[in-house]
Amino acid sequence: MAGQKLGASALLCYIHHESSEPGSYFGLTVANVGTCQAVLCRDGQPLALSKVFSLEQSAEEMERVKTAKAIITE
Repeated sequence: MAGQKLGASALLCYIHHESSEPGSYFGLTVANVGTCQAVLCRDGQPLALSKVFSLEQSAEEMERVKTAKAIITE
């Protein structure tokens, strides 16, 4: 397996209707992991709804992955 690049990315956008609330509104829940990002276009302008996650940005997650004896190729 040495030298292979394996990984995963996922993005979830959940639009839900809060009909139990007075005035009733829609909500948006966004979650992501890996090198993907949710972006909403409003009035022709991009609005980032999530951040791209990488191991380089999180020392704690990098340590967790190394402790699990994972092979990091990049």
